[in-house]
Parts: sequence; C-alpha cells; structure tokens
Amino acid sequence: MLRKYFPLMLLALALVACGDERNQPVIEQVAAGKNVSGLPLQTLRGESLTLGDMLVGEPAVVNVWATWCAPCVKELPSLAKLAEEHNVRVVTVSVDRDAQVVTQFLKQQNMFSLDVGLDPNGVEVGKFLEAQGIPQTLLVDKTGVVLDTHLGERDWAHADMVALIKATLLKKQFSVTNF
Repeated sequence: MLRKYFPLMLLALALVACGDERNQPVIEQVAAGKNVSGLPLQTLRGESLTLGDMLVGEPAVVNVWATWCAPCVKELPSLAKLAEEHNVRVVTVSVDRDAQVVTQFLKQQNMFSLDVGLDPNGVEVGKFLEAQGIPQTLLVDKTGVVLDTHLGERDWAHADMVALIKATLLKKQFSVTNF
C-alpha cells in the first residue's frame, strides 16, 4: 500500500518545498544573537581571514551559498543588486571546497561585485552558524552579532526585502543603547 501512495507523497513534499517565499519576511531564528565574527574563512586566493575581517566594522547581509545550489545561484544577482543599488554591505560565504570552482563560476556569471569568502572544507560554516540549509542569509550588526536569519531563496533587491533589511540593520546601528 505504501508503494501505491509513495509517488503522491513525494509530489506533495516537492510542492511544499518549492513554495514561493522569496519576498516573504519570514525570519528563522537559527543563529540570532550569536556573534559570528570569528567564523574562519579563506579568500579565493587561499589567505586566512575571519568573517569579522570581511565585515570591516559595518552592518551587513551575509549570504551562505554554493555553486551547486540552484536556489543560491538564482538569488545571487539580487544580492549583487542589493549591494550596488541600495548601498547595503553584502558578504557572501561559499561552502564550495574548491576556490577555482567558485572563481570560475563568478567569472562566468560576471559577479565580481560580491565580496566572497570561502569555507575551505565545506563544513565549518554549517557547524559555526548552526545552519539548517542553504541558501541562508544573516543580517548582522557591525560587531558580527546575528540580528535575523533567513533560510531559503529570496529576491533581496525587492522593495519589501530592502525595507526589512534597512530597518533591521539601522534599528540596531542607531538603537538607544548606542548613545
């Protein structure tokens, strides 16, 4: 009997997983409140650095992605647009293990405006961020503390998402406790 309904169960699961949540400000509190500035990364040239080094003291949108992840690849142009047109700091972290693969991908996609860090063994980011999947996008303050976490593909340049991002990052940056 299970065999008979198995294809229907798979179809139902696929439909649920492919829901259109791109512009929904649904916040998954996976790592909220955690300081992620110490996350060890590498540049695409193999130099060691931390996520804090990449933040350069600014609040930012941090996106965890991979070249083999279709939703990740689909949302990268909106992240580039967010950075270029809306003056928002965007840092991306690839969980690909091969810097050459990432470099070639960025070259093919003409995505050199994105600031890219690399998780050289492909698992540190997931452990450090307690990631539930990719793409995962974090809104972090200038010290590297996670304010909000979004799981799944979004159109980051959409007006609703830009408003949410700016309100979240600016609210923290100019909160009463900072004066």
